[in-house]
Amino acid sequence: MGTMVVVDPSNGRILSIVNQNLAWKGGYRPCSTFKPAVALAALEEGVIENDHSRLQLGKKWYLDLQQSLAFSNNVYFAKLGTILGLDKLRKYGEAFGFGEQAGWGIAEEPPGAFPEEPPPPSQGGVGKVAVFGEGISQTTLQLVSFVSAVANGGTLYYLQYPRTPEEVNNYRPRLKRKLDIGRWLEPVRQGMREAVLFGTARRANQPDVVILGKTGTCSQDGMRLGWFAGYSEGDGGVAVALLQRTSQPMGGGPHAAELAGHLFRKLADENYFARLAAARVIPAAASNSRPSGVEASNPPPAATAAPESKPSVTAAPRPAPATIVAPGARDSVPSEVEPPIPDPDAAATLESQDAAPSAKLPPGSDPGNSAN
Repeated sequence: MGTMVVVDPSNGRILSIVNQNLAWKGGYRPCSTFKPAVALAALEEGVIENDHSRLQLGKKWYLDLQQSLAFSNNVYFAKLGTILGLDKLRKYGEAFGFGEQAGWGIAEEPPGAFPEEPPPPSQGGVGKVAVFGEGISQTTLQLVSFVSAVANGGTLYYLQYPRTPEEVNNYRPRLKRKLDIGRWLEPVRQGMREAVLFGTARRANQPDVVILGKTGTCSQDGMRLGWFAGYSEGDGGVAVALLQRTSQPMGGGPHAAELAGHLFRKLADENYFARLAAARVIPAAASNSRPSGVEASNPPPAATAAPESKPSVTAAPRPAPATIVAPGARDSVPSEVEPPIPDPDAAATLESQDAAPSAKLPPGSDPGNSAN
């Protein structure tokens, strides 16, 4: 069983959802997809710096942030988490949207949770929270919301899911908050790019699409979780969070990355990125102020839809709808810019091939074909 959420990171609009029930009603351990959030917290707190992120992890063993993100190195992030402590991990995690509803007017979405106490030292302590998201409960909406903020430079939008032609035409972004993370994004993005080029997410790699991503693999309640969270750069780029949940020891994060690669391949083949770029209205850039054309919003009532509001900008003509869609792969949405999406539930039928030759991993890293 799997779910996928695709979002326009420029405005928080949900473009498509695969398996809506799993996307909205589940709270799951983030596994290693929490590591980019830990990295941003460590950079903000001065534990590491953009150009000085190399840590000594053994007698003659050093890694920097980019390498550790690319290969999902557990020792590196356990050290960051231990230095930061649980209170700071919670502070930044909540600022990034973990532990609160990401959607506007989506009453079914649970708020998620962040642990009040770390595991005992004998079970990994705070380091295990940083490495695997131990004790954190996240939804796919929260994860794709955070990834969207990484993609757009730090604007955290409420995610909205327009479902009628009128809602699509009258779509207006709703600002949750601005994250002051712009100065720390370069090494985090580089690590996520390297993860796709030759690291744990390399099965997502496409020769003509610049993709940044992070994988995650762990177990919860007897089920194997495999995550991919990432986005495509450039005009018309989209953010994606994909989760596979199975009782079988298959694939994990690398397999989720492969499925995301199928999505990006379909979008590129259908010229979807260019068509979305032509259709979207991107709010004017702003540093610490509200973007032009975006409404700053208080938290929405949990059981009510967002109030109607007339946008202050006129949307450009929307592109023709995409046509290649796996049967039964998504819930019905009237959006004319909804992307074609492969079905995560059919993952077992997809042929698995590494997009790059296996690299020699640093000690403590997760191998690209098992866990990450």
